[in-house]
Amino acid sequence: MNTETSDDALGSPPLLPWSVLLPLLVLVCLWGLAQSSGAAATTEKRVRLTVELSVEGDSSWQQAGDSSKSRTQRQYKLVTYLRSDGELREFNTKDPQYAQQMMDRAAMVQARVAKAQGRQAPQALTMQQMAERAQQVKASCGENRDCLMRAAMELSTVRVLPAGGSAAPLPDTLDTPLEPRYLSYHGFDGCGAQFHEVVNDQAEGQYADVQGPVPWRSTSKADGGLKPDALRLLCLNHSLVLDTKTNTFMTDAGLFVPETSGRHTRIERGRTEAHEGDIQAIASVGNWLAERTRQAGRSGTAQVALPVTGKGPGQVQGTLNLKLSWKLEDV
Repeated sequence: MNTETSDDALGSPPLLPWSVLLPLLVLVCLWGLAQSSGAAATTEKRVRLTVELSVEGDSSWQQAGDSSKSRTQRQYKLVTYLRSDGELREFNTKDPQYAQQMMDRAAMVQARVAKAQGRQAPQALTMQQMAERAQQVKASCGENRDCLMRAAMELSTVRVLPAGGSAAPLPDTLDTPLEPRYLSYHGFDGCGAQFHEVVNDQAEGQYADVQGPVPWRSTSKADGGLKPDALRLLCLNHSLVLDTKTNTFMTDAGLFVPETSGRHTRIERGRTEAHEGDIQAIASVGNWLAERTRQAGRSGTAQVALPVTGKGPGQVQGTLNLKLSWKLEDV
């Protein structure tokens, strides 16, 4: 088979023979990549995130002839590193309103195009109304592909409103310059993260038996860090956006501290049972930490007293005292 192609088919011939032009193009591409790599190396920024949390508290539980008392003491220290390409951006991708902001700007573009073409501005619908419209389209078009495509094109121009939002026209602010102020930071593999947890949880109580109350005691202790695979995940699981104007950062769902494994013992009826296992996380502690650090200054402290609650039967009383500190430092 003849695979040659005439110069006429390709248009005018190149100024240089391909044997010369191709190596030159490769050199130009390599030079461009080198320039880009050099620019990234000079603009990349890194930060060190340090989180320290202490948890102390007592609680008691009672139901009929069963009862217990417990004391919790835990210390956490987390250090991880994140990096940014150093490019300031106009929007905060961690802002809960980010998606709505993007949809509003798209609506502004659509309205401007409609005005230039002498058409009405696109219709405004809530997400619920959009879902209902999609169901109507599915029912009316059935399996007709052309009908579905036309409906999809029509829906793509609809302005999406937040729940309960107003359908009033948006002010056209496309020409208003936005201040580049946001830096996006992401974790990276092998960042050098560190984590240490100290746990000293103790509990004692009794439960009713046909021969009388049976006392018991238990402990959960830990003093160590994470295994290499867990540390790797710790590196990769953090990301945030720094507002360079207000010097605050925002995350998707707040910061967190993992749990390690420890030694658990239980003494009952004169017998002692011991085993190694995971330290159970305290849900209320994790929820408070996440909420408190979803948006925060580059450094700070916080403390709170959380009531101890129980899901099962019986009466639970107690308090957990939390002390938190964090800092985000350039490195």
